[in-house]
Amino acid sequence: MNCGSHFHRIGPSMLLIAAFGMALGCASISGRVPAREEAERSVFFAGAQAGRSEGILAGAGKAELTPTIGYPMGGHSAMGQTSRGQFARLYARAIYLEDPDGHGFALVATDLWSMASGLADEVAELLSQPPYVARLGGRRLGREQVLLTATHTHQSPALFSSDRFFSVFAANAPGFDPDLLRFLAMRIAWAVTEAVENAEPARVLLEERRVGGAFRNRSVIPFLANAEAGQVMQESGLAECAPHPLYPDPRSCQAVDNRVRVLRVLRGSGPDEGELMAAGVFLASHPETLSHHLDVYSSDLFGAVALGAERRLQASAPQSRPAVVAIFNGAEGDISALFEDQDREDLQRIAAHLTGEVLDMASGGGREVGGEISWAFDANARLGGRWLKDELGNHRMTAWLPMTGRATAAGAEDGPSTLPGWLFYEGGPGFGLGPQGRKLGTLDVFGWLARIRLPLISLTRTALIGISPPRTVALGVYQLGPLRFATLPGEFTTVMGRRIADGVAQAAGVDRADVVLLGLAHSYGYYFATPEEYRLQHYEGSGTLFGRFSGALVAKDLTRLAGELRDAPAAGKEHRYLYLPWLSPRLQSDWGPRRIEIEPELEGQDVHDVTLRVPGDLELDFLPRACWEDALPSFPVSAAPPSAGSDGVTPRIAIQQQGSAGWRTLEIEPGIPEDDDSLRILTLGSLAQGDEERTSWCTYWIPPAQVDRSRPLRFKIMKLDGDTVVSDLALP
Repeated sequence: MNCGSHFHRIGPSMLLIAAFGMALGCASISGRVPAREEAERSVFFAGAQAGRSEGILAGAGKAELTPTIGYPMGGHSAMGQTSRGQFARLYARAIYLEDPDGHGFALVATDLWSMASGLADEVAELLSQPPYVARLGGRRLGREQVLLTATHTHQSPALFSSDRFFSVFAANAPGFDPDLLRFLAMRIAWAVTEAVENAEPARVLLEERRVGGAFRNRSVIPFLANAEAGQVMQESGLAECAPHPLYPDPRSCQAVDNRVRVLRVLRGSGPDEGELMAAGVFLASHPETLSHHLDVYSSDLFGAVALGAERRLQASAPQSRPAVVAIFNGAEGDISALFEDQDREDLQRIAAHLTGEVLDMASGGGREVGGEISWAFDANARLGGRWLKDELGNHRMTAWLPMTGRATAAGAEDGPSTLPGWLFYEGGPGFGLGPQGRKLGTLDVFGWLARIRLPLISLTRTALIGISPPRTVALGVYQLGPLRFATLPGEFTTVMGRRIADGVAQAAGVDRADVVLLGLAHSYGYYFATPEEYRLQHYEGSGTLFGRFSGALVAKDLTRLAGELRDAPAAGKEHRYLYLPWLSPRLQSDWGPRRIEIEPELEGQDVHDVTLRVPGDLELDFLPRACWEDALPSFPVSAAPPSAGSDGVTPRIAIQQQGSAGWRTLEIEPGIPEDDDSLRILTLGSLAQGDEERTSWCTYWIPPAQVDRSRPLRFKIMKLDGDTVVSDLALP
């Protein structure tokens, strides 16, 4: 199922949990991030660089985020799965940019379903500690300088959310695990540290094009309610598409912001093209091309594009430090990938299309955008109970109390939930609830059925007092020469994002084309629809928590921040934080989520059943496989991922073939190794319970048709215990 919510796959038992939130225990996340300290101007800018005011330092870093199996995965709520393995690993990718005055910030893309404020704060605090500062060349990065975003893959772990609402409703089991939060924070901090440590003189260029055949609007009726709808469709330059059962309106392919922008970071400062150090890719879409039935970690569409581009770049021009390709989401609240069946075939098709576009854009061209770096940042922008003016000058207010609507439990149009359609559906009447507008709360449908119309007594709003969504979010506007990066603390619809870009552009005195929106950045406050979309109470409007003017309020704050940008960023401030997420009683036991028993094999099931379709619907039993016993995962682990081999958290797999020079890693395409960063290896594991201190694993290879069958093949397995073993491989 394709969905963008965490209430999306909610079941009746999960609905009842909300009514008892006041009595639930919690854990705490707290800390302190000191004010930033900038380093002396780098020695890299001595000599020829000294006189270049537009000179930029840049660096890139990458670290794996795949945790141990056994965690519920975030994004599909009660219908989501608990991870039993991996298929295309999760990563954090960082691009650091610094101007000649020593002002810099890191753009970080993480293969996670959301970016919790608490996780962002933990990363910033880690980077302020001595072991990291020593490697940051004397810099101490402030909270505002680490611009963390999530790609929104729904095959990533839950249980790290720093607020109660998403720690309860994001996955098929509620909870918060401090070990997981710490693991993710350390790995992300490592990627940022590597990017800063590797910084060198660079040029930055921006290339943009319109791309068709990849995205469509999943909520066309609310989209068409906006005055800007016609202009958006015209600017896309796309034709109508063939109707799909989940997308019956042929205009769905036109109702998108189909721009793909690539920020090329080239080594060296001269006019000649240098090596590609990094590419930041900016687009807007839900990345789920794989179904919620898939019970393994996966970076899904964006991960497949990033890995595919990185591997092909390295194959075509090998570098000692391979180029990093980081994909940043945008205003994707009502946009989905152009999938058909949400399986591996869809993933390969769409990823190949986007990878080709990205590689073409990264190969040359674009305008130079280096220059001064600055930012304006608000660490605690309040969402509820604030006044603003609409476009006609009328005073409006956001709701004091958050509330989800009926359509939240119904699910998105391209991913409906399994709850009764006659009770939970999009649109329909609701109570007039002041700043909330006419909205029927998710839990209030039962009172509506009984004809009890007491809008002041809303079970939904009462429940969310105890299980509250974030009431404040972090916002920032960042300058890189002529560009303005504006952060979106959640999932904003296409038109809501467009309005924010217009406001930022006007306040900053730049063209809207120079405003880059970064979705799911700094914080996560769920959905933000336009007032016109909100009135219709479809899925995105129903998930807009603080009323119809929530998105307009964020637009107001970002416009204010854009107007506050100065030639130099404001003085840094110390940042303190405290969160009280949900602590599930199950997570307080001795075994916790990391000891969930999972059978390693899927005997007799088709690959299609786990949405990894291969020609002829081969069963897993007929695929080449290797099974082994291993140690328990060493989790959490140290901050530094190893340069090669297993890190004690997840095994690593490669396919080898025998040749005249012995056994070497197989390359289906020249220079691209056949390993578990491809889309052809699925690894499943079983974590032991009780006194048993071993795990069981099986890995499966989906061989491509063009593999050379004349020479022997084998699996190479880097185990959790540090050993490397091999296993013969026979093709079917």
